[in-house]
Amino acid sequence: MIETHRAFGELEHPEESFINPDRACVLITKLEEQGNTWIGESVVLGPDPEKGIPGTPCGTILQSILMHGGKVGFSTRGVGK
Repeated sequence: MIETHRAFGELEHPEESFINPDRACVLITKLEEQGNTWIGESVVLGPDPEKGIPGTPCGTILQSILMHGGKVGFSTRGVGK
């Protein structure tokens, strides 16, 4: 999923185990296991006016939170392989 650019993360915890594109806020670009912990990297799906790229609604919210110094974390919720 990561290699084909289909691994996304949502803002907040959805009730379902699948990703709703309407709630996507990040594109996961790297994920590796370190012991019992998974470490990853992602790109926030916020707008980039210089490149003419619009952000997703939740990506724009996440970008604003981060730009104002907010801290966030992600959970896999123990779903998947």
